[in-house]
Amino acid sequence: MASTDPDPTADTGQAGVGRAFGWSVISSGGILFLGIATGVLLARELGPDLRGALAAALLVPSLVAPLGVIGLVEAISFFVARRSAPDGELLGSALALTIASSVVVTGASAGLVALVVGGQSPGTLTSAYLFLVSLPFTMVTLVLAGYVNGHHRFAWTQTLRVSVVLIAAGGLFIAAVFGHLDVRTAVLVYLAANLFTGALAIMMVKSLLNEPLTVKRATARELLAFGGRSFASTIAWRLNERIDQPFIAIFLAPAQLGLYVTAVTLASLALLIGSSIIFVALPVMSGLEDPDERRRLASALIGVTLIASVVLTLPLFVGTGFLLDLFFGHAFAVVAPVARILLVASVVISVNRAIESVLIGIGRPADAAKAELLTLPVTAVGLLVLLPLIGLPGAGWTSLAAYLTAFVLISRRAAKALGTTQRRLLMPGREDLEALVLRRRRSRRRGPLGADGAAR
Repeated sequence: MASTDPDPTADTGQAGVGRAFGWSVISSGGILFLGIATGVLLARELGPDLRGALAAALLVPSLVAPLGVIGLVEAISFFVARRSAPDGELLGSALALTIASSVVVTGASAGLVALVVGGQSPGTLTSAYLFLVSLPFTMVTLVLAGYVNGHHRFAWTQTLRVSVVLIAAGGLFIAAVFGHLDVRTAVLVYLAANLFTGALAIMMVKSLLNEPLTVKRATARELLAFGGRSFASTIAWRLNERIDQPFIAIFLAPAQLGLYVTAVTLASLALLIGSSIIFVALPVMSGLEDPDERRRLASALIGVTLIASVVLTLPLFVGTGFLLDLFFGHAFAVVAPVARILLVASVVISVNRAIESVLIGIGRPADAAKAELLTLPVTAVGLLVLLPLIGLPGAGWTSLAAYLTAFVLISRRAAKALGTTQRRLLMPGREDLEALVLRRRRSRRRGPLGADGAAR
């Protein structure tokens, strides 16, 4: 039975939702700024060919790590926020599952690297295998960050998010200043950033955990059951979001991948709001029991995501060509039409991420998974047909079609689960927006894992 004492690390007022969202927006803005800055640096220092080679070397671990944790990040955040079992039991069981998964995933990824990067130069292939070392460490770090976020230590969670990007950016700029920035050096910098962030996550967890780690089969099964449903959603949207790059790496020249990742970098600015919401919605929604409070807060989070993402994207859409030429160089301006398509798609992605986080937070990860899984055929068929026919624009149009399909499906499921309409979900009223700032005590479920703490 979990302790019923108040959690001193948690924010118990709904005013904290606004502050947490503010932390997340600031962090996401910093991450995006650093991403753009390093993208500009890499594009100018390496050129399209080597920039594409670096993207290929980093691709597999970056794609596989969030999938390899099989939904355990969301699961541990959910159950820690509900205090459904002792922390040591939850974290110990989650880490045991993660370590076991990392062994399997790392071995399988070695074969995937050979498939995706095998056509690149021998140096690029070696660098790709080198970066594969980061995979198990990254998987463990993700789960530790999920534990921290479940305690509503939002500022700490954002510190972990920012640290890996900040360290990588600093290392890349130092390498460029000394004239040693190449594919191998960049891979080593990213590897060091991941290892340092993992060490920082361990320090944070040690300050929160006041009991030994234990592994219990029943707890592991509950984590895995919830995580499996969440994992289905994660793997689907990750594949929809990132599978275009492996296809481009296989079917097109390295320079084309370099151009495409530059377009993705610019379009990522539109993800600022959506990437911020996901770190707040899940742990906060999981602590609410009142249906009206859930509906109001969900509508506010999703509606704000939609409106803010559109406002942020409009000037980027208008100035796409100018921005690419100014920051990345004239050689990258040719990808402006693709970047515009991806900017529109990024608005849809932001809203989808917010809706999925709400669904997972109310214990409905399967609803999010079903909607995303149904869009995978759209992505696969679109890439196979359009990429050979029209090149990079085909990847952009495929992404947009898949995200729109997911949006229609997932918004219907969320509206039904929350007892509201799609229109109200996307267009919050005044009382919904007040849910972000009103000071009300949040009720918190307490009980043994698998009883009222179990998810549907």
